[in-house]
Amino acid sequence: MSAFSPPPEVGGSTTLDDEGLPPLNDEPIRPYFVIRQDVFLEVNFREKCVHGKSEITIANIKDESLAEIAIDARQSQIDVDNVEIEVLRDTRPVAPPRKIAATYNDPYRLLTYPEHYNWNATHHDLRRIRMRPLVHSRRNDAAAEDREAVGSTPVDGSIRISLKDLDELVSTHKRPIKIRVPSSNPVSFAAESSSLTDSGTGSLARREFRITIPFTTKNIRDGLQFVGVDPSEFKWPHLYTRHTIDPGTASCIFPCIDDHGQNCAWSISIKFPRTLGDALGQPLATQKNGANGPQKGAAAAAAAAAAAHDADHLDFGLSEEDKLLEMTALCSGYVADEIIDPTDERKKVVTFDLDKKTSAQKLAFAVGPFEAVDVSGAWRPETDDEKLGANALKIQAFCLPGRAEETLNTCQALPSAADFFTLTFARYPFEEYRLCFVDDMVEDTVPVHSLAFASNRLLFPENVVDPDVEVAVTRKLVHSLATQWSGINLLPSRRCDLWVVIGIAYYMADLYLKKLCGNNDYRFRMKTMSDRLVDLDVDRPSLYDLGQYLHLGDFETDFMRLKAPLVMFILDKRLAKAPAQTNLTRIMSRILYKANIGERQSDWLINTESFRRVCEKNSKSRLESFWKQWVYGSGCPRFDVTQKFNKKKLCVEMLLRQTQARTAKDPRELDKKDFFRAIKERQHGVSGGEVQVWFTGPMTIRIHEADGTPYEHIVEVKEDAAGARQCKYDIPYNTKYKRLKRSRRQRDRAAAQNAVDGGGENAEEALLYCLGDVLQGQEDVQEWDLLDWPPEMEKRMDQESYEWIRMDADFEWICTMKTNSESYMYVSQLQQDRDVVAQQDTMIYLARSPSHPLVSSILTRTLVDRRYFHGIRTMACSQLPRHGVAGQKDPMIGLYHLLKTFSDLCCFPGAHTPRPNDFSDRKQYMVRSAIPLAVARVRDSRGKCPERARRFLLEQIQLNNNANNPYSDNFYIAKLLEALATSLIPEKRPESEVSLEETARSGEEEGEGEEERFLREALEEIERYRRMDEWANSYHNIWTITALDCLQRLMKAGVVPPDPLDFVQYLQDETYDLVRIKAFEALVDLGFMMDELLFPHLLRTLSTDKSPYVRHQLLKIFSQGLAGLAFGEFSRPREPETQLEPEPAANAGVSFMDVDDEDAKDDMLVIEAGDKETKERREGFERKRNLDAALAALKTEVKEQFSQHQHAIQKAVWAAMNQDLLGRTEVVTLLEFCSLMFDASDEWIITLPLPQRWKVSRPLQRSPNRLMVTFTPFYRAEPVREMEPKVVPKAVPKVVPKVVPKVLEGTPKPELKRVIVNPNKAKLIKPPPAAQPRQPSVSSSTAAAAAAAASVGAEGDSITAQALYRPVVQAQAATPLGKTEATSKSQKRPRTDKINGGDDPSPATKRPKLSSKGSAVGADGAPPVRKMVTLKHPNLKRILKDARRRSQSGVSKDSVHVAPRKSGSPLHVRASPASSASTGHTERPNAGAASVVAGSGSNALPGKPARKPLPTGTSERKPLPSGAPASQSTPRAPPPGPPPRPSSTGGPSKASPTPSQVGSVGGGGPPAAPKRLKLVIKKPGNQPPSRPPSAS
Repeated sequence: MSAFSPPPEVGGSTTLDDEGLPPLNDEPIRPYFVIRQDVFLEVNFREKCVHGKSEITIANIKDESLAEIAIDARQSQIDVDNVEIEVLRDTRPVAPPRKIAATYNDPYRLLTYPEHYNWNATHHDLRRIRMRPLVHSRRNDAAAEDREAVGSTPVDGSIRISLKDLDELVSTHKRPIKIRVPSSNPVSFAAESSSLTDSGTGSLARREFRITIPFTTKNIRDGLQFVGVDPSEFKWPHLYTRHTIDPGTASCIFPCIDDHGQNCAWSISIKFPRTLGDALGQPLATQKNGANGPQKGAAAAAAAAAAAHDADHLDFGLSEEDKLLEMTALCSGYVADEIIDPTDERKKVVTFDLDKKTSAQKLAFAVGPFEAVDVSGAWRPETDDEKLGANALKIQAFCLPGRAEETLNTCQALPSAADFFTLTFARYPFEEYRLCFVDDMVEDTVPVHSLAFASNRLLFPENVVDPDVEVAVTRKLVHSLATQWSGINLLPSRRCDLWVVIGIAYYMADLYLKKLCGNNDYRFRMKTMSDRLVDLDVDRPSLYDLGQYLHLGDFETDFMRLKAPLVMFILDKRLAKAPAQTNLTRIMSRILYKANIGERQSDWLINTESFRRVCEKNSKSRLESFWKQWVYGSGCPRFDVTQKFNKKKLCVEMLLRQTQARTAKDPRELDKKDFFRAIKERQHGVSGGEVQVWFTGPMTIRIHEADGTPYEHIVEVKEDAAGARQCKYDIPYNTKYKRLKRSRRQRDRAAAQNAVDGGGENAEEALLYCLGDVLQGQEDVQEWDLLDWPPEMEKRMDQESYEWIRMDADFEWICTMKTNSESYMYVSQLQQDRDVVAQQDTMIYLARSPSHPLVSSILTRTLVDRRYFHGIRTMACSQLPRHGVAGQKDPMIGLYHLLKTFSDLCCFPGAHTPRPNDFSDRKQYMVRSAIPLAVARVRDSRGKCPERARRFLLEQIQLNNNANNPYSDNFYIAKLLEALATSLIPEKRPESEVSLEETARSGEEEGEGEEERFLREALEEIERYRRMDEWANSYHNIWTITALDCLQRLMKAGVVPPDPLDFVQYLQDETYDLVRIKAFEALVDLGFMMDELLFPHLLRTLSTDKSPYVRHQLLKIFSQGLAGLAFGEFSRPREPETQLEPEPAANAGVSFMDVDDEDAKDDMLVIEAGDKETKERREGFERKRNLDAALAALKTEVKEQFSQHQHAIQKAVWAAMNQDLLGRTEVVTLLEFCSLMFDASDEWIITLPLPQRWKVSRPLQRSPNRLMVTFTPFYRAEPVREMEPKVVPKAVPKVVPKVVPKVLEGTPKPELKRVIVNPNKAKLIKPPPAAQPRQPSVSSSTAAAAAAAASVGAEGDSITAQALYRPVVQAQAATPLGKTEATSKSQKRPRTDKINGGDDPSPATKRPKLSSKGSAVGADGAPPVRKMVTLKHPNLKRILKDARRRSQSGVSKDSVHVAPRKSGSPLHVRASPASSASTGHTERPNAGAASVVAGSGSNALPGKPARKPLPTGTSERKPLPSGAPASQSTPRAPPPGPPPRPSSTGGPSKASPTPSQVGSVGGGGPPAAPKRLKLVIKKPGNQPPSRPPSAS
C-alpha cells in the first residue's frame, strides 16, 4: 500500500464522505490484553528528545491463538532490529529473551508528502485523503469491561510483531519444572507436574509475552512539550507531557496500547540531569577551568568537554545560582526509588510505581527546576488534621522558581476541598496529590493519575482582588482535584459515557463552592449557567452522543462541561421528590466508595445505563423519561404560562405551553466564534439531536396569596399532553377573605422594620417585606428623585387575589419561563422572595420592560440595598442605562441614579471626587466596578454618551488613588479604561430616529471642539497606562491588553482612524504571549488579516511559535477572520453605477446657466437602487444565517478581493501547513481552513526523473588481459523517435534493418484519472549534487517503461513513487542469422574472468557458442550477414583509430561497424545486470573502477551467460518495470535508441547529448544537469477526457 492511498479497509456502508470515498473501518479488536508495562526514559534537554525502551507484558485471550501483536507508536524512531520478546509463564520467563521480526510504519508520515508530488494549496483535497487514517476516529467503542475476555483496540497498531516462530523458541528453551512431592499424596502431585510439563508445548503455554521495544522520539509534534530550551526563549527550561481526550497522544510519548479501556500496572523510570546547568550544557565556571573534580569514566569526561564547548557557543543567560538549581521529576504514582546514575554522576534516575491500574492516557510526567510548596501544611488547621487522621490528604504544589508565594495563595482552597470530598463522598483513592504549574499549556488544567498540570496563567498574588478571577480559578483547581475521584479512579466505559464522570466531578466542585461562597452564589451561578445553556442548546447533539465528538475541539468539551453538571443538578432535585426522598450526594458517595474498595472492573467502571439503575434503585422511582429527555435528547424546554383567577371556582386556572419546537425552526444568526464549530460539525457529520417537543416531570408552583402566605403546589407535566402541546391546571385557592391582605402586609412590614432597627439576632431573619425598602424617607425620595407606585396602581394591587405566582419554585427545570403576570407582581417577588433565583427572574423581566422612572427607582433601591446578593445588585446596575427618560430633577433619570449611587458609595460628600481605594469589602468592590461600566453605556437621543458621563469617567481615572490600599487596582483601572472607551463609541441607530434639526441643535449646544478635545484627553489617559505598564508590570499586563482593546474598539467604530502600527509593535516573539495574542486579534478584527505583509507573518507565527497555547489561540483568531470575510464585514464597497439621462422636460426652456449646480448634479446622477441592490442586501442577509451561503461567499471574497496576491496567500497557507512543529490537530485545522478559502484544483503535476542513458569509453592505454571501461551517464530529455534505416557502406555486407515500434504503441488507452505525459510542460530539475551515476539499467525497453508510467495514472487513487520506473537504454545481444536462441535455463554462477553482460533483470539464458571460423557462405549461397553494433562516444575518433589497427572492418563518418568477434575478444562484452531496489528503481552503481562493467549505447555483441555474481550486484531475480514475469519478458528486438543525426564533426546527435552537457568526459561522475519530467494528473469531469496526445 502506498503512502498516498488510504488503507484498503473501508466500511461496509455505501455512504460516502466529503471526499467521495467510503468511510474507514475501525481497527479490529485484538485478542490480547496488557498485564503490565515498564517504561525506561532518558530526557535530553539540549537535543529536545526522549529515548528509552518500553517493556509490555501481554497475554492472549483464552482459546485464542496469536499470530501477530500490534502496538501503537507515533512520531518515534523504533529500532525494529532490536525488538525482543520473552515468553513468560505466571510472569516468570520460560526462555531467555530473543530478537523477533517486527515492522514499524509511522502514522505521522502522513502529515507530510513526497516532494515530487508538487502539491500546493489547491490540492487540499488530495492531502485530506492522504491524512484520512490520522483523522479517523472510532465509531464503535469497545467497552472497558472484561477486557481480559474481549481484547484491546490499538489506535494504529503501527508496530507489528510476528509470533510465527515462537514454537521453536519454546521447544528449544523449555525449562524443567521442579516440584517437591510430599509423601502424603505423591500421585496427585505427579499428575500435576505432568500436566504442567505437557502444557509447555501446547497453545496455553505461550499465553504471556514480554516485548521490549527500544525507541527514540526526536521530532516532537504531540505528546511532549519542551519549554525554555532554546536560547531565544526567556522561560525556565522544563518538560511536561501533553494530553488530549481522544486516543493517539499517549503513543506519541512511548510505545504502548493507546486504548482508554486497557488498564494495567505501570512502572516508569526517568533519567534526567541533576541540575539546570547539566540540562542545558552550561557548566559552572569552575568546571570550565577544569577544576570540576574527578569524572567517572571517559564518557563522562567527554560529555563534560562537549558541554563546555557548547556553553561557549550557546548562552542561556544563567547565573551560577541558576545552574545549581536541582531538577525535579514528577510523575503519576509514588516515588519507589531514586538513585544517582552509576555511569554519569550528573544524572539521576527516579522510579515511579502506580498503586492502581490505569490506562496509558492517564499517565503523565514533568521534569524541571520545580520548587515544592506544602499546601496542606500551610492551609489545613490542626483540628482538621487530627479529625481526619490517616484520611487527611497530603497536597503538594510545584512551581517554577520565584513563584512559590503565588502558588501558595492560588491553592489556598485545595486542602479544604479535599477534606470536604473525603467527608462527603469517599476517601482519596491514591496516596497523595500533586499539582504542577507549567508554561505554555493549551488547557488551564489537565488532571491525570494522582497528578494535575495547571497553567501559570492561573496563578495570582495575594494583593490581586477580583472575585470573578478568584472564583473562576478556584473552581478549575477544585475540579481538577475532584476528577481524581470521578474521571481517574471512576472511569467511563465508553466515550459516550464521559458525561457521567464529567458531570459528577463538576457537581462535586460546585457543592464545595456552595460551602465556600454560600448558597446564594451557588444558586445564582446555576441559574446563570441554565440561562446560557437554553440559548446554546439549539441544534446540538445530546449528552450521550456528544462524547464521541469531544475530539473535534474545545467548543464541544465546553458545552459538555456546561450541560452535564446542570443535568446532575436537576437530577438531584428530581430525586428529592422521589418516594425514597434521597439525593444525588448519597448516591455518588456509594459509587465512589465502591470504586475505592472494589476489586472487579465493574466497580470502578460506570456507564450511562448503570448510573441510571443505581439512581432508580436508591430513589425507588423510574427515570426512563428523564434519561430520554435530558441524556439521550437535546434542547431545553421553553414555557409560556397563562394564569387567571376564577372567582367562581376559587382557583387559579393555569395554562402551560411548550414552544421550543417552534423556536428551533427560527433562523439563528451565525456568530464569528461559532463559525468554525459549525464547519467542523458539518464535516464530521455531527447532527443535532431531535428536538423534544414536550418535556415531562414534576414542577413546583408557589402562590403567594392575598394574606401573604405562600402555598406550594406540585403539578405533573404529563406526557399525554404532548399531542396538544399544552396542559391545564386548576390550582385551589386558600384565602377566603382578601381584606386581610392589606392589614397583614402592613403589620409584617412594621414588624420587620422594628426588627431591623432594633438589631439583635432576629435582624438577619427579618427579610420579608423589607428588601429594597431603603431610601423611603421624604428627604431621600426628593434627593434621589425616586418615585413610588401611583395611587391607581396601589388600588389595583389591592384588588388582586394573589401577590405573585412563582413557577418552578424549586429550580427543577433548565428552561425559560414566560408568564402574563403584572409588573408589580414581579416587583413584589423581587422585594419579598428570599430566593436569589426568584430575584434573578425579576431582573430578567425588568430587562425587557420599557424605560420608566418608576423602574429606575426600583433598580436604584435594589442597587443601594446591601442585603441583596451582589450579583442582583450588579444586574440592577447594568439595567439602569436603559432608563434615560426624564425625571423631576434630571432629563436622564437613569444616569442621575448611577452617578448619585457612585457618589454615595465611593466619593467624598457632595462631589464626584473618589475617596482613596479600599477593596477590603469584596461585595462593594464588585458594585463599584460595575457602575462605571454602566455609566459608559448611557446614550442620549443622538446615540452618544452625554458629556457629564464622559467627564465623570475621565475624572475617576485621573483622580484614582491606591496609595493606602493593600490590594492592587489593576483590574479596577482596566475596567475604568474599558468604560472610557465605551463612552466614546456612538450607538448605531436607524436614520429615521435622528433628525437633521436635532443633530444641528445638539451640535450648537455642545460646541464643535468639545468632543475632539475629550477624545484627545481620553486617548492620552489610555496611552499613559499603556506606557506605565512597560516599566511597572501589571497582573498579566492587563493594562496593555486593555489599552489595545480600547484602541481596537475605537478604530472598529470609526472614532479613531485605523492604524495597524499601534498593534504591530507588539508582534515580536519576545512580547508576553497574552499581549501578542491580543495584538493579532485586533489586527484581524480590523480587517488587516489579508494584508500582504501581515498575512504571511500571522501564518508564520501560527505555525512556528514554540508555545502551543499561542498557536491554539492564533488558530481561533484566524477562524474568526475567515468568518468576518464570509459574513462580508471586510468587503470593499462597490462603486454605484451612474448614467447620464436627458434633461427633464420641466426644464426644457431653461438654460443650463439658470439651473443651480446642485440641482444639475442631482439630475445627472442616477443611482440604481432597484433589484440589484435588493439582491445584494438579500445575499448579505443570507451570508450571516446560512452556512452554505457564507462558505460560498468566502471563496468569492478570496478570489475577487485578493486576486492580485492570491498566489502569495496560497503559498503562505501551504508553507505554514508544512511546518514540522505543528501537531496533528493543528495540521488538520489548517487543512480545513485551506479548503474553505480555495477551490480544489483539477490538475496535478508530478515530478518524475527523466530516463537515464549511459555512454561507455575505454582508455587508450590498455593493460593486457584486462578491459577498462568507463560509464558516463546522461538524461534523455526528448521523446524517442522511430529510427530510420541506416545506410550501410558498400564494403560491408548488407544488414536487414529491424523495424522498431513506436514508443507508445501498445500502451492501453487512458481512462479516468490517468497520468498524462505533457511534453510541452516538461521541466528540467537539477538533482542534488551528491547524486551518484547509475549503472546501465536492466529494465525493459523505453516503450515498456512509458507504458508502465502510463499505468500508474490508471490506478486512480493509488499513486506512489515506487511505481514510477526510470526507462533507460539497454544493451541487447544480437543473435546471428540462422541461429536460434536456446531456451531459458536456471541461473549459473558466472566465472570470475567473465563479466556478466545480461540486459535483463533475470539471469541471462545460455546461448549456443559461435563458431570461431564462421561460414564462408550461407545456406542460400549468399555471403554470411554480419551483425553491426554502433558505438557513440565523445572520444569516438580516438577509439576508432585504435580499432582500425586491430580490425578489418571499415569506419564510416558517423559510426563504426565492428564485426562479431569471438567471446575471448576484448571488444566482446555484455552489460552487467544492475541491482535494483525492491521498489523497482534502478540503483546507482559504485564509483570504484573495479566494479565498473562494460556496455554499449545501442547494441552489444553476444557472449556467454554470467556464471558468478558480481561483487556489488545481486543474483536475485527482479521483476520488470512492465510488471510481466521474467520468463515472459526477455526482449529480442533491440531497443529504439535516439535517431542518428549526421554531423560534420562526427559527434552525437541532439537526442544523445554530449558528455560535456551531462558530465565530465570519461570521468564516470554524476551528471551536472540532472533533469526531471513532470506529469500532469487531471481529475475527470462530467465528460470523459479526450485522448492524450502521443508522446512520440
